[in-house]
Amino acid sequence: MRLTFRPLSCRALSLRLLPVISARAKQTFGFDLRSLAVMRIGLGGVLAADLLQRSIALKAHYTDEGVLPRALMLGLANPGIGLYRLFGGVGPVIALACVSLLAALALTVGFHTRVACIASWVLLVSLQNRNPFVYHSGDDLLRLALFWGMFLPLGARFSLDAGRDPAPPSGRGNQIISVGTLGLFWQLVCLYLFLFDHKMMGTSWRNGTAVYDALSVEQYRTSFGSALLGFPTLLPLFTHAILVQQALTVVLLVSPILIGPLRLFAVLGVIATQLGFGLCFKLGTFPWITSFATFAVLPGWFWDKLDPAALKTYPVQHAPLPAEEPEAPFRPGQIVKLAMGVVAALSIASITLWNLSQAGAMFGLAGSEISFEETMLARFAMALRLDQRWSMFSPNPQTEDGWFVVEGTLVDGARVDLLPDLVGAGVGPNSADRATARGIRWEKPALISSQFTDQRWLLYFLQLVGAPTAVQLRGFADYVCRFWNGMEPRSQALRRFALQYMRFEHLPEGRTTPVEKIQLIAGSCPGN
Repeated sequence: MRLTFRPLSCRALSLRLLPVISARAKQTFGFDLRSLAVMRIGLGGVLAADLLQRSIALKAHYTDEGVLPRALMLGLANPGIGLYRLFGGVGPVIALACVSLLAALALTVGFHTRVACIASWVLLVSLQNRNPFVYHSGDDLLRLALFWGMFLPLGARFSLDAGRDPAPPSGRGNQIISVGTLGLFWQLVCLYLFLFDHKMMGTSWRNGTAVYDALSVEQYRTSFGSALLGFPTLLPLFTHAILVQQALTVVLLVSPILIGPLRLFAVLGVIATQLGFGLCFKLGTFPWITSFATFAVLPGWFWDKLDPAALKTYPVQHAPLPAEEPEAPFRPGQIVKLAMGVVAALSIASITLWNLSQAGAMFGLAGSEISFEETMLARFAMALRLDQRWSMFSPNPQTEDGWFVVEGTLVDGARVDLLPDLVGAGVGPNSADRATARGIRWEKPALISSQFTDQRWLLYFLQLVGAPTAVQLRGFADYVCRFWNGMEPRSQALRRFALQYMRFEHLPEGRTTPVEKIQLIAGSCPGN
């Protein structure tokens, strides 16, 4: 028997390989429309919850009567722009917040989804720019997820929009790939890659003490975290498990094999880890927005296993569509698509270089090294608020702890702890309970995190502990006097105050350093 082989031409080989490569790229970098819909519902829900939580301190944080009047913002190093800077009164700020809430709800149910996503992003950026002192990593991720959501068909499934037009945007089933899916995919890879990278820069994550160190600090700890601290033998295991999960998530996301099962395993690992963080620490929206953003990479394999009937409703492949007449160049729709593509490409480059610079990379230009923040691309990133840093609990968790006392002296000589009223956790001025609230309590609270019902107030006070700017010091001093004397009778006006930080350090084996009283700010109120 004689065997003969016919060599394939380059053209024939390419015709055979290109469909395989295209399908694999679509599986790796594309998203399922149903997964994007779940992400959209989560984004809208978290955004609405975040706005409702912020409303507790809306006057204190975002108006001219609060800790950062617009006149003082001119002294900030990078004063942000946005709609909230146009108004200083309580009424207009509440109105803007209500519009933001309506946009978030529209996004959740998928009503005019793209418009709702754009409006939500614009208003969220404006809100975050208004006060940079009440800011955490969850704000970064929520803002970035909304940014990439503007490039994606988030309303194609499980939405009111889909009820009016159930056909897939691409006409080719549930799986799509676009510059928007590439951007969101790469953003998620950067998130987990640099969360892992920043942790590996320290020692406590490698030697297994990081979870114990983090749980020891009461400023962020919950009651559940306190209970978990009673099982010290498990904590090194949790430390290494978190490291493995974050490294493995990156590997599984970029893996070109077994995409369905491996992606599902990665998503479940993220949800389990973030649920643990949310139970143990007061971290704001970060655990929840991380979980919902990761839902976007749920593979179509998962949905097809869950509902095989969907394959009949939206087949993966359709018969070729009839050829269309080529469109005339420079139509408005084409120009918009081209502009969006350019913005998305620059944004992907920006987030890559931004994260590399946060990891310590420097870049060469004309024979000299500069940081990324000095480049034009960084200015582009800041204009779109693509800035980000994933350094939570890294390179080592903090070991410093402490609680706050705002010591006030009234004109009648009485001494009062002003903190509970300032942060909305006390009885409030002019209350019948004011008489019993007089006096200063210096002892440590049972759980320090209970001092603040709103985590953003904790973030604000911790900024005062670090390296407060002149703007922040002035804003806080004016707010204390304005807050108290604007509601108390003249006979109980505030004469002077001092913000005291009762600092101590956590040591190994449950030991702590002696408590040190540090005066952060002291001032007198005008006219008293």
